[in-house]
Order: sequence, then structure tokens, then C-alpha cells
Amino acid sequence: MTTPYICASCRTHLIRRSAQLKSQWQSRATFISMKEPHPAELSDIPSIQRDGGKKFKPASRNGQLRVPYKAGHDSRTDSRDDILEKLFALSAEVHRPSHRTSPLDVTDKDRGETLPSLQNGQNSWLQNLEHTIADPQTQLSVSWQLFRQHYGRRNSPGYTNPLAQDRVKLSRGTVFQALLKATVKVWSQLDLPAGVPSPIEAIELFTNLGIMRDHFWAETIWSMLASIINQEEDIHSHSEPGDRRLALSQYDQIGGLAGILEVWKSFFATFVPKAETSNQQNQKPCDWSFLPDTKALRSVRSGFARDLHLRFLHVLPGIPNSSTSRSLTLAMVSTFSVLYPYLQREEACKASTSDALHFAHFVAHLLPYAELGLPKAKSHLMSLELFRPHTINNLTSQWEHITEQAMAVLTIAREKALPQGESNTELTDGGFHLDSSMETLFLKRLSRTVERMDLYRAEQLWLEVQEWYKQKPFSPSLDGLANSENTRSHPNGSSSGVPMAEIPARLYHRFLMVFMALRRPQRAIDVWNSMISAGQQPTAASWCAMLDGCGTARDAKALEDVWQKMCVSGVKPNVGCWTSRIHGLISGGWWEKGVLALEEMGNKWKDAVRRSQKYKIAGDLLNYSITGDVDGIVKPNTVTVNAAVSALLRQRKQDATRKVLRWATSFQIKFDIYTFNTLLRTALREGRTDEAQELTRRMEVAAIKPDVVTFTMILDGIFRNADPSISTLSATDQQTTVKNILDEMEASGIAPNVYTYGTIIDGLLKQDLNLPAARAIFDHMAARNIKSSPHINTMLLTHHFAQLPPDLTEIEGLWNRIRLEGGFVDSIFYDRMIEGYASLGETEKMMKFLLRMSHEGMAPGWEALCSVIQALRESDDWERLNGIITDARGQRGLFKDGIRGTKGEENFWRLVGECELKRSAAPE
Repeated sequence: MTTPYICASCRTHLIRRSAQLKSQWQSRATFISMKEPHPAELSDIPSIQRDGGKKFKPASRNGQLRVPYKAGHDSRTDSRDDILEKLFALSAEVHRPSHRTSPLDVTDKDRGETLPSLQNGQNSWLQNLEHTIADPQTQLSVSWQLFRQHYGRRNSPGYTNPLAQDRVKLSRGTVFQALLKATVKVWSQLDLPAGVPSPIEAIELFTNLGIMRDHFWAETIWSMLASIINQEEDIHSHSEPGDRRLALSQYDQIGGLAGILEVWKSFFATFVPKAETSNQQNQKPCDWSFLPDTKALRSVRSGFARDLHLRFLHVLPGIPNSSTSRSLTLAMVSTFSVLYPYLQREEACKASTSDALHFAHFVAHLLPYAELGLPKAKSHLMSLELFRPHTINNLTSQWEHITEQAMAVLTIAREKALPQGESNTELTDGGFHLDSSMETLFLKRLSRTVERMDLYRAEQLWLEVQEWYKQKPFSPSLDGLANSENTRSHPNGSSSGVPMAEIPARLYHRFLMVFMALRRPQRAIDVWNSMISAGQQPTAASWCAMLDGCGTARDAKALEDVWQKMCVSGVKPNVGCWTSRIHGLISGGWWEKGVLALEEMGNKWKDAVRRSQKYKIAGDLLNYSITGDVDGIVKPNTVTVNAAVSALLRQRKQDATRKVLRWATSFQIKFDIYTFNTLLRTALREGRTDEAQELTRRMEVAAIKPDVVTFTMILDGIFRNADPSISTLSATDQQTTVKNILDEMEASGIAPNVYTYGTIIDGLLKQDLNLPAARAIFDHMAARNIKSSPHINTMLLTHHFAQLPPDLTEIEGLWNRIRLEGGFVDSIFYDRMIEGYASLGETEKMMKFLLRMSHEGMAPGWEALCSVIQALRESDDWERLNGIITDARGQRGLFKDGIRGTKGEENFWRLVGECELKRSAAPE
């Protein structure tokens, strides 16, 4: 036994006797030694490091050492061995540093006053305070007057010399907790009487006095949230649409949100680790610079666990892991959810200055794809006894869309280039345009869905879009609220005078394209019918989306069916429709029909010109220099020609490509840089250097300047074709030559981009195995503040694993650099990392990166999983091998986000069968 132990019987006896003690009580931990401590002994006490880099020594008074109250300590979590210590508990010297001065702070001249002692038989000061708080007939201002008189200073006798019956209540802070709770209750009535501070003022006073406990924060925030949510619900349930009370209540809600945000700001300033360089005393009211920067927040979102509570603790290490921290995590989510509808409203931004934007930006970094644990969250909300059951259901249902809301805020923050510090107030002018932000977010996610050909994700996105716009947060003006005729269901289930939200036409069109690309025409028809039901009539853009989808699916037959239906509907095809049809037919293997469709487009335009006499010149000659439509018939343009040429070159139809180029010349269609880059790419990749040189000469004649794509393709061709100007040089000369090319590009006004650097690094590593030159190019890129792309990181990783033996030091260095710089990696990078460690038998590191993929919501490829199966089988790790097989079959656990692609899938299940056969044949 390493610590003193007191049995249960003795502890009970001591607790009973403590209430009968009449002698003067000493402060906490002031057991007085028989000998007076020498000053030298006091000087030997080590300094203790506190937040903000400040150091202090335990305070001494009259030669007696005093142990300060430990900030952040929750008395409810005390162990059984701490019960005796409670008898001597006192919140004294140490308090958390506040980020600003409270208006209720006591001045220095007031410190040191000695208050008269109590007579026998009188109630203690703490008992009087407790009685006034509990008495409904006594105004709260009287309670605050008593508090300021007896507990408003750190050296008040109420702390230093309490009566015996007050000690336990002081140690637990129950009376102060009741005072704060009563203050929040009065605050929620929107009319604070004189002498009663606001919640934020009370909190800062408690913090300065060192009596603010962790659970005080949670209780205060939840009480303030409940007052806003319940008040809003009551007003909506007892008001008719257009009632002026709805408009007036919004100002109260905005003011309430501003109060909650002030509390959150104080909480973050207290618990977020302080940087050594930060100057808390010079912070302005709008300054949130104490929060972690965007880089640190992004690393939490991308590299930490999905459990939101763990993310919360990671950025707020000052708060202990307890039920209180879990409650605060849910309170943070609830605040974000309540605040979200107001972010785009001008009134909200004015009322809360930049606090709303900063809070939303900080929390949004923690929320994407986080696991909230909704069943436990709902139980916690019920245990608070602050909300009605249907209110709890509404709150938790809104949390199901928390990822989309967070991503919308982050999208706007990137567009606004949200900085840290006081300059952020400039961002409140226009507010958050969340509608357009969410539209952009959905469009990006749909693009990724098409790239992965993920039907399940497309179906989920369609449901999410419908649900989002059905429950889209309203943002009415005060005048428009009273004059609105159409109503829709409020997110909380009540009616409000706000028009129904409509899905934007661009989203409808993108879904049409996606479902046609996934060969699900029936689902595209469902989207089409939904668009018509919403009152949006199909346009040429709608048909063009259908054609694009067929082209992406390489379904030429379906494309022609859609084209025929469009013609029958009476919609005249625009240039986009013609281009989609021509490109889709050629890409789908019907290249001859695609060329005929291009000629058909030109002939229709010619016929329109002939019918219009004003476009004729001498005789029957036509003026082909005309650009644009003629009587609604569109003329082929450069975009149409480029689409046909690029599709024909992918089909390796060189003769047809030349025919199209001659045809375009006859229509006086001018070629652009895209046309020449397309032709150059094919010529260089097929090793036709003479043709490439001829194309560059024609570019000069046509006065078309090369761009970064042109230079990148030429560099790629040099390495791909082992050009003697590079391949025959020494490693040092290669490095010099490539750097000279980059310098020439910059001198001509063309800045190399990440693709240019990636092409050079790929060529130096794959063709010439010149790692020093590749490092020099990497340094060249870093000097221009260009971040390495996932593609470049994957190339470097593959090169290091390909060495004999693999360069594990470089691999570790690469991974550490990516994490340090906050770089991005993709699923391909992780696949190569897993495959590399699997080939070396490093199963622990292999599983580490497989688990990391799951935490970051990435789906591994089948080939990487084949490597995992083989490595685990060779190491006889049957337990983890069975877990991998079980998760792969159920698409759960490690593979809850799916398994990417189809390549290697058959081999994976073959290996699984072999493993199961081997395991079954093994003796017991």
C-alpha cells in the first residue's frame, strides 16, 4: 500500500465529528508542523508550470504552506481516499487566467478588509446566501449583494475562515452553482434587474475567484440553450403565419445567441492551450486568436478519431475526460445547430459581430463525418430535464445533417479566406451565403460520385438533397416575414411564414447526368419528374445533362434515344447539346456516326444561312465568317471541334481527326491552345517528335502562346521518349537542365504548377532513377510555396519502396513531413503504403495505415487488401485475418466506407478461400 488508508468506519466517524467542531478552522492542507519552517525551506519548493507559461509557487501565510485549489477539478469524481480532504477543502489562491477583465472584479484597495465574525447561534454567510437564493420572495439582487460582500474577494474570510458546516458546500461549490443557475434563469426572461450580472459577467467573476467548476460551464450553456430553443418553439406553436411576434422573437433569439457565444468564447479562452507568444491582456473583444489555427484544426479532422468527444478533448486538453466533457461536446453541437440558420442573416452578423462566424468556423472543423452517438446523446438530453420529448427528437434529427452544415461553413470560410485574429470582423458584412455554398458542396460530391461510379452514394445524395431543401434554414427579412403568403414546415415541426425552398436547376441537371452515367435511366426519369413537379420546365440544359450522362457511360444507343426525344419535345439543341452528342457518340464507339453528327450540325447551319438572304455575298457564296446562331440554328465552334478531335484521338482515329480539322477550316473555325495541346499530347506520347515540332511551329504562326499545359506535356514527352538531351546526361547535369527549363518558363511569364513539378519528378524517378535531382525539384517547388500533391507523394513513396532494400528512413521522413506540413494524401497513397509494408512483413504498420484509412473515411482498394491477406497469412495472424474477412463480407468495421473499385476483387476472394481451406485443414 503506497498511500495512507482510512477505513470506512473511521471516515464516517470523522465526517460526523467535523460538523461539531467549534474551533477555528485552518485553510486547506495547512497541517502545521511542530517546527516553524525555515525561509530556506520555502525557497526550495519547486515552481509549478501553469497555463500560459506562467510560474508560481504555493502561497504561504504566517509561515504555513497552502495548497491551492486545482482548477478543473470536479468534486463528484473524488475517490474514496479524498473524503477526508473534503473536510479541509477551500477554493483559494489559484484561479484560471481570464482572457479579459470582468466588470465585477474587486479593486486592490478593497482587498484585505476584515469582516466581523459571526456570533454563536447565527446562520453562516453561506447559509444566508443559500436561503436567499432558494427563497422565491427574495430578489436575486439581494443574493448577489450578499455574495459580493462575503465572497467577492479571493481573501474573503468566507473562504479563508469558513465555519465547519460550510466546508463541504464550499468544496463542492453547490451554493455558487445555484447562484449561477438562478442568474441564467433571470437572464432568460430578457430583463435583468439592477445588481444582477449577466451570465458571462458571473462566469468571469467566478473564474477570477477560482470557484468556477467544469460542470458549471455545461449547466450554464445548456440552460441558456434551453431558454432560446423552448422560447422559439412556444412562440411558433402559439402564433399564426405572419404574426408580428415571430419577427420580434427573432431579435430576442439573436440576442440570446450572442450571450451564449460570449460564454463559449470565455470557455475556449480558458481551456484552449495558450501559445507562449499570445498576449491575452492586449486582446480585443472581437479577437479569437487563442483558437488553434486552420492547419491544426484540419489535422484533427483528417487525422484523428471519428469520435467527436475525442476530437473535442484533443483541442481542449485542459478539460478532463468525464461526463461533463461529453455534455459540453453535445452542447457545442447544439449551439452550432441552433446558430446555423442565422449565419446568413444580416441581423445575426450585426448582433454578434464576428463571434458567430468564428465559433461556426472552429466547430465546423471538428464536425465533418464525426460520430455523435445519437442514442446516447438523446438519453443525455432527456436526463437534463430541460426539453420536451418532441424537442429532443427535433434536435437530434437536425444533427443527422451536421456534416453537410459543417462542410457548408468550411466552404464559405475558404472562399472568404477566413484569417485568425481581429481582422475577421471584415467577414461579417455579407454574412454566410449557405444556400449557394451547399449547392457547390453537393455538386462537388456528385462529381466525386461519378468518378467512383458509386451508385449507392448517388442514391444517398439524392435523398440528402431532397431532405436539405425540404428543411432548409429560413432567412426572412422582418418585412417579408409579415407579408409572406406561402408557408412551409419549420424544422421544429411548426409553421412559419417562409416560402418553400426549391432545389436549384443545376442540381437537378447534375443528378440527371449522374444517373444516366451510372446507367440508371429510371432514376434519371424520377429526377426529371421531380423537377417538373417542382415547377421547373426542362430546358436545353436539362437535355444536355442527360446527353452528358449517356456519354460518360459510353452508351451511344441511349444517347441517340435521348436526342430523338429532345427533338420531338420541340426544344432546339444548343451548342452544348450538339457537342455532348458528338463527343458521346465517338467515345461510345460510334465514331463514324459522331463525325456524321458534326457534319449534320454544319449542314443545318448552312441551310439556315441560305434561307436568310442577308448572309449571302457574291452569287450563291455563303459568308462563313459569321459567328453565332442564325434563326435559332447554332454554328459549330471551336469547342465542338475540340470535343470531336479529343474523342477521335482517344479512339486512335488519326485519319478521321485530319478530316475533322479540314472540315473545321472550311467553316473558318479558328483553333485555340486546347486544340494544339490535344494534338501535341498524342504526338509526344506516340513518339512522333517531328509532328510535335511542326505543331509548335504552327502555334507560332497562328500567334497562339503556349501555356503551362503545353510545357508540361513537352517535359512529359522528353522523359517518356528518353530524349537524348536528358537521358544521356549525368545526374548533376539532368538536375541543372531541368531547373533551367523551369527558370525559362518563369521568365516567359508561365509559372509551373503542381502538375508540371509532378511530371518532372515522375520522369526523374521512373526513367532515370535520379533521386537527388527529384529532391532539388521538390525544393524548387517548396520555395515557391506550392504544396506537394497526393500524386507526387505517392510517386516518392513508390520509389522508396522500390529500392533494394526499401529505404524505410526516407519513407518515415516522407510521412512525417506530410503530417508536419498538413499535406493531403488520398486513398491511392494509403494503398501503396499498405502494400509496401505488407511486402516487408511489417504487419503492425500495415494495419496502422489500414485503420487510419477507416478513421478518415477512405475506402481501400481490393489489391491493397490482397496484400493484407497475404501478409497476415504468412505471419499466422489468424485473429486479425478473420476480422478482415468478416468486415469485407459485411462492408462494416474497417470497411464501413466500402472497398474501392473492382480490380483485384476476384483475387481477394480467391485468397480468402485459400486461407479458409488452409485453416480448416490445420489440426486442432
